[in-house]
Formats: sequence, structure tokens, C-alpha cells
Amino acid sequence: MNDSSSAILLGGNVNTIFLVLLLSNVVCFFIPGFWIQVWTTYRSLRLRHFGVFLVLLVIVAVGANTISNLHPAFAWGWSPTGDNIGIAPMSSAIKHGGLEKIVGMLGFVLILLVMPSAVLFEEKMFRYKKLAWGKVVFSSIVFGFMHCLLAGLSLGIGLILSVVGFVLAILYRKAYFHTFAKLDGEFMRIDEEDPSPISEDIRADLSHEAALKESTCYHLAYNTSLILIVIVVNL
Repeated sequence: MNDSSSAILLGGNVNTIFLVLLLSNVVCFFIPGFWIQVWTTYRSLRLRHFGVFLVLLVIVAVGANTISNLHPAFAWGWSPTGDNIGIAPMSSAIKHGGLEKIVGMLGFVLILLVMPSAVLFEEKMFRYKKLAWGKVVFSSIVFGFMHCLLAGLSLGIGLILSVVGFVLAILYRKAYFHTFAKLDGEFMRIDEEDPSPISEDIRADLSHEAALKESTCYHLAYNTSLILIVIVVNL
């Protein structure tokens, strides 16, 4: 990112970043259960979740490089550089010293704290209870291009993120069917003397909840790893 685009994104004043983050992120800290959700979600991450990140990173890197050469239209985005407007100001700020670096790092910390809630929201919107392939494909496309609309990413990156969304949907389906099969023959211990078999509807609901937790962890591992890479590269 060059200095002119940084000036546009930073608004010529590092306090702009701080005020935007203060309004959009800090308010979440006062939502009941917020800190518990942050702790439990990050605590649920496992090595397998970060392993998938490496696969997704290759998809994004190769796909972005390939699609950018197909047509100039894929490079279009409403932000000045086609970068994520939520990340670009902070990555630019931490390259400098003093107050800008401090505020930039504070911004990344705030993003990492809010990330579990944001990821869970996206998973509920785009993956939760969507098992049919038609719904999977459609929601994955919307997932990708939503980032173009809200974050200012280029159309090419939006298309690549649709592929990422599709992979997350496959992981959701895998976790759902694994849990559904695992619950076959299980009983509800409402009455210890006469336990009742778990109904199909309850099996489905429990399986969706397990799949939601799993896809959220994959998504969170992906986003968190990307942000940490951005921080390291720009320090």
C-alpha cells in the first residue's frame, strides 16, 4: 500500500482509526456473555483447524494471482485499493512508529477480540442448517461477495472467498453427518429407569449445533491466522 492510499484510508489522522474501532468494537465488550464466548471459542481451536487454514491460504493466494490476470474488472472494488477497509488502516499504521503503531496494534487486538462473535454470526447466516448443495453453492457465493460490499474487497477476491465459503460449507456438512451417525442408537436420560431413544429431530438439531461449532472454529482459525500474518509482515 502506498503513502497516498494510506492517507486516504487513514483520513490523515490516526485518531480516525481509533474512533471507528471504539464505536464498532468496544460496544461489544458490554454484551452479556461476550467475554465467555471469546474465551470458549478460542479455547475450542485445535491444530486440525489451523491445518485447514494452510489449504485455504493456498486457494486464496493462487486464486487471487490467477484471477487478477483474467480481466481488469476482477480488480475493481469500492475501496481505494481493493483492500479490506477494516484491516488496511491498521496494517498501514503499524508500519510507522509512535502513536500510529500503538493505535494500529490496538486495532488488531480489538479485531481479534470481536472475531469469535463476527465469525459465529457469519456461520449462522451462511452455513447453519444449509445441507442441500443448491443452498451450499448459493450461500457460498453470497458469502464471498458480501465481503466486497461490506469490506471493499475487489470482485476477484470476493470470488475467491466464495470458494473459501464453499470449503467451510463442506466441513460443516462433514461435521453434521459425522455427529448424526454418532448419535444413532443414543438415548435421552430424562428418566433413568426408562430412557427414550433420541428422536430424528433432536439428532438433527444436535448435529447442526456440533457442525456450527466446528465450522466456526475452522473459520476463526483462518481469520486469526491471516491477521497474525498481516501483523508480522507489516511490523
